[in-house]
Amino acid sequence: MAKQEVTVKFGGDIEEVDIDTFAHVLLDYSTVISEAGAMADPSLRINTNIRATRQGCLEAVLSVANGVIGSLLADPAAASTFLLNTISIAKDSYKLIQFLAGHGGCLKEVQTIGDGCVKVIASDNATININIDSVNLYKDSPRTHRAITNTFSTLAEVGDIEELQISSPTSDIETLSVPKDLFANIANVPMYESVDVKHETIDAILTVIKPALTTGHRKWEFIWLGNKMSAYITDCEFLQGLSKQKYNFTLGTTMNVSLDLIQKYDPKKKAFLNIDYNVVKVNAVYPPVLDEPLF
Repeated sequence: MAKQEVTVKFGGDIEEVDIDTFAHVLLDYSTVISEAGAMADPSLRINTNIRATRQGCLEAVLSVANGVIGSLLADPAAASTFLLNTISIAKDSYKLIQFLAGHGGCLKEVQTIGDGCVKVIASDNATININIDSVNLYKDSPRTHRAITNTFSTLAEVGDIEELQISSPTSDIETLSVPKDLFANIANVPMYESVDVKHETIDAILTVIKPALTTGHRKWEFIWLGNKMSAYITDCEFLQGLSKQKYNFTLGTTMNVSLDLIQKYDPKKKAFLNIDYNVVKVNAVYPPVLDEPLF
């Protein structure tokens, strides 16, 4: 099993970090790593584990490893290269949204440069050269966008963290550094939309038919409006409660949720169709309704 080290550093004059802040930031990073790896092979799973913490500016040392050996990762050298590329795409995904936050918030145009690199033009015409895979992740993975903006929404509410750094000390991948004055701007970068792709968040009642009791890596299966559908759950507070066995799920359990609909325009039907779903907030969980005699 190939492994690579990643360090997440909370900068500032601090000796401790609130456990919810710590957990949210690391869980969000794990989500971005998972989505970046899935671009290469959706059947592979990448495990992100906390290996150590360091004093001073609080650091968490993460171990990123391929959790399933597929044909892509059968060779150790190929596995190591794959993980480094995944870490680099994840870092550039944060960097891209950081760039957009400082330049109007929206992506205006993408121009091909070559060798896997593109020029991104923001809404204020500022430009950045970046890995094309990070742009594709920004466009195609609402889960990645939500994880990154959730991280900085969490950090913006914490007064004593002055900077977030993400680095890979055993590689030559550039360190990501985000100062405190950008936290709120990054938290408010809108999700990617175009003339063909849009998002709509609605309240929904979902019936659970297959829960995913491992945090973040698999979709849940539900019945919604009489149809079977699957969705990731990205509500960090709910996922933390799930890991602490706060909830019990049996066939027929229902959930009151905020559901993000990802819709794409179908020119043949001349309408926007739902192509993916994400549960962004779990408002309540209800046990199954039991059949009881009327008399």
